[in-house]
Amino acid sequence: MKPILYKRASTLDELEQIRTLQLQNSSQNISSEEKLQEGFVTVQHSIALLEQMNSACAHIIAKDNDAVVGFALVMLSGFRNEIKILIPMFERIDGFSTQRQNLCCNGANLRR
Repeated sequence: MKPILYKRASTLDELEQIRTLQLQNSSQNISSEEKLQEGFVTVQHSIALLEQMNSACAHIIAKDNDAVVGFALVMLSGFRNEIKILIPMFERIDGFSTQRQNLCCNGANLRR
């Protein structure tokens, strides 16, 4: 038995397999019990968007032989408006960045 291979997505076939996994594991396609035990996928990306995102920063995939069996997508902030349900996530991240920046600046002022 070959070990699971972890790599950057590099082919259209791999992106299509990511899309298939997203659909198979979306909240409307799994049972309530499975949602509680395993979780679920909220967002389904189009192949075109997966390609654009992958070009900007490659997705990480887990492959069992030729089959993609897991993935971690990278969605840079430049894609923030592409999927409406994710906009609040980006806004929250922006808030954390601002809070951190304020803490760093306030801390620097206290040391003077």
